[in-house]
Amino acid sequence: MYFWKIDLLKQQLATHGLTEKQLYYYILISVALSAIGIEAIGYIPGASPNAWSYVQSIINAAIPILGTIMAFRANGGESGVQFVARYFSIGFVATIRFMVLLIPIMIAMEIYWFSSYDMENEISTTGIEVAVFSIWYALLYAYIAKHIRKVSIKDRKINSLSASSRSAVSTLQ
Repeated sequence: MYFWKIDLLKQQLATHGLTEKQLYYYILISVALSAIGIEAIGYIPGASPNAWSYVQSIINAAIPILGTIMAFRANGGESGVQFVARYFSIGFVATIRFMVLLIPIMIAMEIYWFSSYDMENEISTTGIEVAVFSIWYALLYAYIAKHIRKVSIKDRKINSLSASSRSAVSTLQ
């Protein structure tokens, strides 16, 4: 794995490519750095985070990391194939579907906020927001992993059937 030497990475990509496991590590580290970076941006000077803000940041960084690990394992781990294609394409469609689910969640949260807070003051993060959005986020990754697993199982069945067909044909010859 290359962290700085892009010329060596380009050389490897051009000559040998990357294994599924190597691609997985690049994705996992990219996801982790992105999640941590996005959470760090929320702590700009002038913001007033509370303990729940920190809890939510930790969870928001952990879920995509653990979700990516779960998805890789659902794909068959090191012996899996097409992880990158499956992770990003299924993840894209799953995210769109889950964004639609976020609409009623946000409406319910708005009602909660308006009924619970004086709108003159800043709304602080509470355990309710952390729980609701963390569950939504974790379910998104569970959904992605579930569908990757289904594709992986179907792919293995097709490949085992075609292997047994090839074996039967070669036996007949």
